[in-house]
Amino acid sequence: MDEDWDDYATVLGEVLRAARPGAEVALRVPGGRHLTFRRSVHHVAGHLSDAHSTSAHWRLTPADGDALTALGWRRTPQGYALEPEDLHEHSERVSRTAVATLRRVLRVGVPGEVVAGAHGAVTDVSVLRFPLPPAAVLDTSGWTALPDGSALDESTGGRTTLETDLEPPDDPHWLDDLDAARRALARDHAATGCLISADPVTVGSITGLAQLYKTIHPALPVISYGLSIWFLRATRAVHVRHVIPAPPPPDPRTSATTPPPPPHPYDPTLTTALPYLPSDEDPWDPLYPTHPLTHARTWLHTLPHRLKLTHPFTTSPTYHPTPSPQLR
Repeated sequence: MDEDWDDYATVLGEVLRAARPGAEVALRVPGGRHLTFRRSVHHVAGHLSDAHSTSAHWRLTPADGDALTALGWRRTPQGYALEPEDLHEHSERVSRTAVATLRRVLRVGVPGEVVAGAHGAVTDVSVLRFPLPPAAVLDTSGWTALPDGSALDESTGGRTTLETDLEPPDDPHWLDDLDAARRALARDHAATGCLISADPVTVGSITGLAQLYKTIHPALPVISYGLSIWFLRATRAVHVRHVIPAPPPPDPRTSATTPPPPPHPYDPTLTTALPYLPSDEDPWDPLYPTHPLTHARTWLHTLPHRLKLTHPFTTSPTYHPTPSPQLR
């Protein structure tokens, strides 16, 4: 990975030297922040914009400000500025400062996360568009590929979807405060169904959060069970979803619980669109081996053997939750 960044610094220096006076080379990073370099006749100056995203995850911390100052950036009303440098004598220093800013302050994991663009005088920045390695690969052997990109396990009716290279969600709590995350997620699912459980799951060296839930279709009286699993890094996220339709009524597992349903274990004050039932819990799985809930949990146990999180993803900067009031 260091070699990739060394190559990126070299190519960036070449692009800045080749740019015509008046040209701007803009490097867009996750969160919408731009690192822009403006070329004059003999010099190049830098500007770091504020984040376009309203997410607190992308805001710079006081420690980030100190790091920028140490790298030579100066705070301005519009963001941060890098004083003009003589391009012929110090182009390597400029490009190294840019790479250090991307990695240490903006927490960019790989050069492929940076989107390069140019403004003003014509400048070719295509050489700065490094490929973005996939964050994850899913083994779908034994499943049927569907036109929408998902995969169907015909033995259970479960459909799996893998989404990679997403921006991490704006979560105020994560594995650092599992109880708070569970309460927030239970409230999030309450309007459309019910969160059954939210538990850590580890794939390789990365621990994510698996949400097991049931939901009712907004237009039809159809219930399905689902798993939503997130693996987060600072600038990238992997999301795996698995959905299985409920059996046609009457469902013997659902009717095995005597009403009224108990309070939700994550938030006793919560009212949910579908009730939380003791029979939803895993000790009931052996009694109903063909039920979608049993299949869902069995599928989750096999996930570490089917999902591979790639080296560029697992070695990218660590995710830290933000104090935002929203959690999805």
